[in-house]
Amino acid sequence: MEVPIREYTVESFQALLNKEAKNYSQGQLKIVCLLVFTQDQDSRGSPTVDQLFRDHGFFVRRLGDIRELSVKIIDRKSGNAIPVTLYASPSHGNQILKCFTTDRAEDIDRALGNATSSPGLSYLWINPAAFEQLKEEILSYKAATVTSFTAIRNPSTRVEARIRSNIRRTMMYYGDDGEETLQELKFEYGVVLEVIRFRVPEQGDVQANRKGSFTYFGGDFAFVNRTADKAIALALRTKGILDLSRVEEISLETKHKHLELNRFIPWAIEFERDIEAEDLEVLLGKLPDEKFTVYNSIILKGSLRAEGTILDETNRTIFTVSVNKQRMTISPRYNTSSESFLRFFETVVESFDPNARVLALDAA
Repeated sequence: MEVPIREYTVESFQALLNKEAKNYSQGQLKIVCLLVFTQDQDSRGSPTVDQLFRDHGFFVRRLGDIRELSVKIIDRKSGNAIPVTLYASPSHGNQILKCFTTDRAEDIDRALGNATSSPGLSYLWINPAAFEQLKEEILSYKAATVTSFTAIRNPSTRVEARIRSNIRRTMMYYGDDGEETLQELKFEYGVVLEVIRFRVPEQGDVQANRKGSFTYFGGDFAFVNRTADKAIALALRTKGILDLSRVEEISLETKHKHLELNRFIPWAIEFERDIEAEDLEVLLGKLPDEKFTVYNSIILKGSLRAEGTILDETNRTIFTVSVNKQRMTISPRYNTSSESFLRFFETVVESFDPNARVLALDAA
C-alpha cells in the first residue's frame, strides 16, 4: 500500500483508508495494534517511540500525526530483500499504535519481532476472557456469523477436556456454523480461541486474533477499525489494573523524627478454580521458558501456601508473589512496571490458566 506523502491528522488518514480499502479487500489490509510503554508522551505521541523503532532497524518518517515505519527483511529462501511498511497512528491516549499495512502477516511478524520482544513495545495481547467478550459483542449485530476460527489446546493448561486432554493440538474450521462448532470443540477438546473471522451484514467481514491484529475482507473498513477499538478497550482494562500497582513513598511524622516509608500497592491473579501444590509446581516450572527466574520459593502443601521472588529478565524488574488455593498476590519491589506485570499475567494465562483474571488490591 502506497500512501501519498503529506501531513495527516488521525482523522484525515482514516478517511483516506476508508476510501482506498476496497482495493485491498481480500485479506491484504490489516490493523496491527501495538502497546507502547514509554513515559514521555506528548499530544502527538512519544518521541521515544521513534527511537524504539530506529533501534531495531526501522526508518521512521513523520507524516503529521502518522508515522511511516519501513524496514527490509531478508527472504530466507531467495536471500532477496523484502520491504515492510506500516503506517502507525497513535490511539487511546498514546498507549496504542494502530499500524496499517498490506504486507504479509509473516513478514510483519519478522519485521516487528525484535522490537516487540524488547522493553517498551509489545503486541496488544488480548486475554481469552476479553477475546470471548469481543466475540459476543460482534455476534450481537443482526445476522452476524462466525465463518472460520483457529483454536488451540495446550496440555499444561487447566482447561477441562473430555477427549485426550494430554495432547497439544491446533484446530482450524471453516463453515457458517462456526460459533456452534467452536462451543462443541471447547467442550470436547478444551481448546482456547486464537483467531476468529466474522461476517456481519451491512457492516463488514473481519478476522481478529489475540495478538491484536485485524484483517479486512470486505464491507466497511470503518467497521474493522471499530472492532479493533472494542478489542483495545477490553485489553486496556487489564492494563489499567496493573498500572495501579506500584511502590509509593509516604511520610510519617513521629514525636522525634521524620520517616520516609515505602507502601506497596499489590494486585492479584484469581484462578478459575482452586489449585494444588502440584499445579503450582507446574506453573513455576513454566516461568523460566518466558525469562522469569524464581528465587527463594517456598511451597507448603496441605492448605497450600507459597511465596517467592520473581526476576523479569527482559525488563530487569523484581516483584514478590504469595499464593494460596484461590489466587496469587503480586507485590512490586524494584523497578517494577505494568509492562513486566502484563508479561507475567500473559505467561500465567497462556501456560497455565486461560480463564484467570486480574484483581486490584488495596495497599499493603
